[in-house]
Amino acid sequence: MAEIESLDSDNSLDRTEPVDGLAGFEQDFNRRTAGIKELGTSVYRECWDEFYRWEPGECQQLIVALPPDPSDSADFEELIDVLSSDSGAWDRDRGSTMDVDPPTSETVVTVTIYDRDNSFSQVLIPFDEVVVIAAFAPHTTYESCPPTSKNIARRLDQPTEAEKTRFIPYADEGFDAEEYAAEYQSFSWQVDFKDPDLEVIQLETARRLHFGHKLSFAEIDGLSFLLPLRMSSYSGLLWNTFQRDILKWPGTYNPHLSSFTSTFEDDQNGEAQIRLRNDLQVRLGTLLETFCPNLNCVQAACTMHTGTNIYPEIPNIHRSTYEPVKPRLTNQDIRRSEGTHCGEECFRATISDDLTDQLCWDDPVDLMTLKTILDISPDLSPCDLAVLCRKPCREIYVQRMIIYKDDVISDDAQLQESLKKSRASRRGRKPKKMEDVAHMSFTPRPPCKHKGACDANSGCSCFRQKHHCQRNCQCGSECERRWKGCKCQKKPERKPCGSKCKCVMANRECDVDLCKPCHAR
Repeated sequence: MAEIESLDSDNSLDRTEPVDGLAGFEQDFNRRTAGIKELGTSVYRECWDEFYRWEPGECQQLIVALPPDPSDSADFEELIDVLSSDSGAWDRDRGSTMDVDPPTSETVVTVTIYDRDNSFSQVLIPFDEVVVIAAFAPHTTYESCPPTSKNIARRLDQPTEAEKTRFIPYADEGFDAEEYAAEYQSFSWQVDFKDPDLEVIQLETARRLHFGHKLSFAEIDGLSFLLPLRMSSYSGLLWNTFQRDILKWPGTYNPHLSSFTSTFEDDQNGEAQIRLRNDLQVRLGTLLETFCPNLNCVQAACTMHTGTNIYPEIPNIHRSTYEPVKPRLTNQDIRRSEGTHCGEECFRATISDDLTDQLCWDDPVDLMTLKTILDISPDLSPCDLAVLCRKPCREIYVQRMIIYKDDVISDDAQLQESLKKSRASRRGRKPKKMEDVAHMSFTPRPPCKHKGACDANSGCSCFRQKHHCQRNCQCGSECERRWKGCKCQKKPERKPCGSKCKCVMANRECDVDLCKPCHAR
């Protein structure tokens, strides 16, 4: 295998400082771009030649290893001879045991079946002892693709959807698949074929350019003859290649180079930011990015309301779209709460000082999992957290004491109380002006989805359009831009709200989720 020149240094690329002046900057930029192009072409050709020098011989060895073992062929021929002989000989070869003979197991269970006419019949069932292991090691982490439990509509308004079919629906039912397939010009697995050899070569080229020659993702994508490394959270060369088992060939065995992962990203300095696939925070953030808040769905990866492009163009795949919830209960409040002991390791029992001082979890993923759950529900009982985290209840409580200090929780509780009173004092004020009163010209807009408050800093679409946040918006329920609904009292004979109703004054229809006191529901 040919070695890459200057793997541990960047001498193969001109990285001199630019010359002063616009002309000098343009000259330096062109020189550097040409150097990257030449370097990328050289490494790409190197990986290409290495792969196809290795692949024919490897394929030949695999093909030679395909013929069955001669012993298997002999057994098959013997079976053919026995089956072709007379039935009597076949019965004698089977032995003296017949199907109608009772089982010869030492332990037999007799099942008696009674009919309505008081007659009965007995069936002998052999009973075999089954040894159950009290505890066994869990299976290693794996991923699977279960079948979907819903139908995906065919979108004729999209040309790509009308020309090719992605799959044959109703596979397990009496469905005319041939007639359905005749409506399309081609199958997606024929048109969208991706050469796995090409992906392997390009992945190794990108690995050598990034880790060996210190090129950033933007510089590698600028070569134009390689597939984009990271188009979005769920597309690009890195994502596509990790959807199958990575091929191990001699070109990948280089101890001086790191390897990509499916969650690998490139920051401004070209260094790796690798997060674990079993990190709960990463998986939760990924779920929230594809979550559909529509009441008919309330699930991730919805193709009905978001279309086939269910994965948004998000530059950072680890960005979470939820804000951590602040705890309201101190550790002492949880300790004094009512409840029964969940077991011998319950936190309600006495906790020694040694456990508090010496507690240390070996796996950092366990602590990250606990912190992620506490970000969502910080006041959850340690007994419930122990089940979710698969840790002793006492240790969960001690970790919460380390994460949340009682004095900090008390200060935050006082601050939240003052903010609550401040919001209550503003309820009587006139609501903010929102340009959403022209219902005849109103255009429904997608719900906002961002991190932080709905203001100019977060880039909230509702803020830019001066609209109220709607129910499906993924901002908090305390968002000031959300319509609060009316509080009109119920009237006899189910009469609608009067002219003093703030929904009527704002030319809005009462919302069944917000206007609970009135007859909207």
